[in-house]
Amino acid sequence: MNYSFNKLHVASFESRRSKEIGKLIEYHGGIAHIAESVVEIPSKSSKEIEELCKKLKNSEIDIIIFLTGFGTKLLLENLGKRLGTKPAKRLLNKTTVIGRGIKSRSALRNFGVTPLYSKPVPNTWQEIVKVLADKNLLKNKYVAIQEYSKKNNNLVKNLKANGAGVLSIPVYKSALPPDTSLLENLVNNMIKRQIDICLFTSSQQVANIFKFANKLNKNDQLLRSFKNIVIGSVGSNT
Repeated sequence: MNYSFNKLHVASFESRRSKEIGKLIEYHGGIAHIAESVVEIPSKSSKEIEELCKKLKNSEIDIIIFLTGFGTKLLLENLGKRLGTKPAKRLLNKTTVIGRGIKSRSALRNFGVTPLYSKPVPNTWQEIVKVLADKNLLKNKYVAIQEYSKKNNNLVKNLKANGAGVLSIPVYKSALPPDTSLLENLVNNMIKRQIDICLFTSSQQVANIFKFANKLNKNDQLLRSFKNIVIGSVGSNT
């Protein structure tokens, strides 16, 4: 079945795949409005990664949880540089490896690491904890977490509540792009009711557009604009 946006104005806040998203919108009959809303900056600190390497070599890590596709790639690259690619694969495959969502799992497989669960794919931190707790895999175990732009305190708290020790590893942070002119224009168009549909591919995009609107003193106006906009999002977290 062919679907069409039927010349509706469709907004996307995608950064890394902005061109592809724009082409898809136009291919399906929409008028694309693209404004990058997120840049991902690799963390400068390597203290936690060094600690992870040490614990992996000493067989002190039982479970590693990868939370995002981009973060998974960054952490695997860092482990490959510090340990060597083959030793990193071997050490990771000796642990229980979980990828939250398809992007993390794809990055792990491309590196040569087999994630534990395939069906259902855990897409939220609650599902990850449930899967591990139901199989009694957390008590007295040590869990490493690939964090993203901010620490997932709820995940850490629930892992500890189930008897696990936790090492959080921040690998990048998210920020607004250096040039926000397109983003400002798109936010204003939304407020003026010139946008029919908004597409979000990550929760960070949502957080960033409201962060930016707050800088413009237009947070309330942006929030009200969503009453007249159809929202499409990828993933339960978004």
